[in-house]
Amino acid sequence: MSQTATLDPETISAPGAEIGKHYEIIDGQKMEKPTMGRIQIVVAGLLVQILGGFVRANRLGRVMPEMLFRIDPNGRRMRSPDVAFVSYSRWPQDRKVDSGDGFDVVPELAIEVISPSNKATEVTAKIREYFQAGVLRVWVVYPADRLVYIYESPKKNIILGQGDDLDGGDLLPGFRLSLAELFEDGAEE
Repeated sequence: MSQTATLDPETISAPGAEIGKHYEIIDGQKMEKPTMGRIQIVVAGLLVQILGGFVRANRLGRVMPEMLFRIDPNGRRMRSPDVAFVSYSRWPQDRKVDSGDGFDVVPELAIEVISPSNKATEVTAKIREYFQAGVLRVWVVYPADRLVYIYESPKKNIILGQGDDLDGGDLLPGFRLSLAELFEDGAEE
């Protein structure tokens, strides 16, 4: 169950505020994110590792787990995708990342790894919000079903299954990851 509290946007950016807690800000209300299951953590970790290695080797930007992003200018809505990619064109390589909560940039790619506690209505709301904020792609990963939905807009997606490869397309040219590799440590069938 989510916990809510009224939160002043100024408090959110205070260095060290809520370190170790995973939450999002929805209409100014702090909403604690439920903890991911083991399989979801393994899959998210692999995505950070593999995608992060590719992005770093090609000097494209940063891959971050559970980073809180301000997706509206006044900070009343902040989302924390399970994994996100921010290019150096949106946040230059030489620009320092401060110690406050909430990254003042919108990622190009937001990845949500679905746990049993996730509700479909919440996931679709996040997808809409990500695109409204300027996210270019959303990957929704379903470890239990071994599926990945690639969203190019809130209404246009491609569904990948076992035997398919995740392809970075024009966002991450040259990136490929087989779903067999992504889900190899997945739940028992």
